[in-house]
Amino acid sequence: MFNQNDSRNAIPFSKRIASSPGSPGLSARAISFSQILINLIEPTNNGAEFESYKLEWNTSYHFGENHVIQIQISSTIENDIVGSFNLVLGNETSFYYLESIPISIHATACDIHKSLISLSYIGNVVVNQLKSDEFENIWEETFTQDLGSTNDIARKTNHLITFSRKGPQYQY
Repeated sequence: MFNQNDSRNAIPFSKRIASSPGSPGLSARAISFSQILINLIEPTNNGAEFESYKLEWNTSYHFGENHVIQIQISSTIENDIVGSFNLVLGNETSFYYLESIPISIHATACDIHKSLISLSYIGNVVVNQLKSDEFENIWEETFTQDLGSTNDIARKTNHLITFSRKGPQYQY
């Protein structure tokens, strides 16, 4: 028989519940025209230490606006183009030059999306396929972060083959 007054046989029935962590803090102040001092403040209650952080900045006049581009590959002859192409971010004079995995001429919007997000400078992008038929493929990409200049994205088409003498037509 169990006796409540005898603490030797009693098992404490309490549970400690942790509260949610507090929000981290951030303070920033300009220390020159081209420099900013940032202090990260860890949460005061139940927060873990910072494991990593990402800092982005922009000096573009169009900061915060979506960038929309279209990729169009077409021919005036039915089923004339075969092969693949690559998307290239940056150029030889910029501090980065990244090339996507090969993209089939018959790629879906999902294929283009996967190729773009494989490039380390691409974050959020929405891809729609506007047209896909025997003559033309058109994809539209909407970048929801600033890329600096959408002119830095180009096509590398040396893996496309055409059977006519006219060759494929490209438009950006």
